[in-house]
Amino acid sequence: MKARLASTANDLFSFSKRILIFFLVILASLIAVCIFFYRNNRAAENTNYWVRHTYDVIEQTLLISSLSKNLQWEHRNHMRSTEPGGLDNYYKTNDSLIYRSKQLAGLARDNAAQEARIKDLQVWLANLQTFCDSMIVRRDQKVLTPEEFANYLRQQMVYYTEISSLLDHIRNEENHLLAQREANNDRRITLTNQFFLVVVGLLFLLLILTFVSIYYYFDKTRKAEDERNKALEKEKELNQMKSNFVSLASHEFRTPLSTILSSVSLLEQYRTTETQEKRDKHILRIKTSVRELVATLEEFLSLEKIEEGKVNPIRTAFNLRDQVNLLCENFRSVSKSGHVIRYDHHGEEQVSLDRTFIDHIITNLVSNAVKYSPENSTVTITTYADPAKVQLTVKDQGIGISPDDQQHLFERFFRASNTGNIKGTGLGLHIIKRYVELLGGTIAVKSQLNEGSEFMITLPTEDRH
Repeated sequence: MKARLASTANDLFSFSKRILIFFLVILASLIAVCIFFYRNNRAAENTNYWVRHTYDVIEQTLLISSLSKNLQWEHRNHMRSTEPGGLDNYYKTNDSLIYRSKQLAGLARDNAAQEARIKDLQVWLANLQTFCDSMIVRRDQKVLTPEEFANYLRQQMVYYTEISSLLDHIRNEENHLLAQREANNDRRITLTNQFFLVVVGLLFLLLILTFVSIYYYFDKTRKAEDERNKALEKEKELNQMKSNFVSLASHEFRTPLSTILSSVSLLEQYRTTETQEKRDKHILRIKTSVRELVATLEEFLSLEKIEEGKVNPIRTAFNLRDQVNLLCENFRSVSKSGHVIRYDHHGEEQVSLDRTFIDHIITNLVSNAVKYSPENSTVTITTYADPAKVQLTVKDQGIGISPDDQQHLFERFFRASNTGNIKGTGLGLHIIKRYVELLGGTIAVKSQLNEGSEFMITLPTEDRH
């Protein structure tokens, strides 16, 4: 016992060390993952900021391009018109253009090359505005000749072409930067996913190892506990069997032995011819008591053989109807209480079963039916056989069995609560059930108190084990 306790303590210590190591490794891995993801998240936020910044620059260039076109069209329409005024949209567009160019200049402070291009763009926009304002003053003074209007259009196109060129350069540079930043972001995401998969795989492997260790430890502990419980249960069961056996043996053997002893003592007194009838009566009592003792011993021996696994069915072909008729004749010959034993057979007569098992099953069921039935009552035996199964039914008109007792009827040493002083070991039905199970069959009972009982057995004609 001490060695077992020491082994259990060592196993527990070793298990605790493994769990602690796994826990520390998992904790360190989780910390590393958190640090990595924190840094990666910061980098991703920075990349996302610059990606949004690039999109903002591109958006501003597109707006400036659109506003510059609108400015030129508004100015050109005014130059063509012969009516004064109509410059509200022109001035609004001009104000928007100035505002957007300032926003674009604020966005380009991180890039010197882009900042230089935007300064050039602002110069050209200012020149365009100065040119347009001067042409408005000139147009208000006099109407432009066709040649002057053509020169005006060419000069305006020069400004627009240069402004468009600068905007294209700015957009192209930003698209190039955007492609680089998105590529860097994609690589970072890919590396993050790969790292995440590797870490998750390692953690999953560690978790599997941890759970396997826990399962192995608890499974080993559970098996050891189950073995101890089984051993204790078996020991308790054996002790209970011994106690029941002693109790039953003392009870079941006492009456027959007392009968034998008293009959033998009386036989010594009946020595004359006139007392032959009395001698015969006591000899019959002795034979009956001996048969009871033999039947009780056979039940105990049968149970012992079944428990030890020494009983196996041996199937042989025999005539079921003739065999049951023979058993019924034996019962009729020894019945002293006026019981009527009826037997009916249906179906095939040749069957392949263990003849000894069948004899024991029928003998025990009919003995119980006679024992627990009143005088002059009827016990009905019915058999049916076909190529697949054999059915056996024994029905009596006895004291019946309560529903509560039916739940424990086939347990070892169990006797119904209404058996009173009727002799019995409580092993017969348990042994019958074990024989039926060895043959691969089933047994059922239907009973009501004071209305009799009916036992139904179904056996396969082929071995299913």
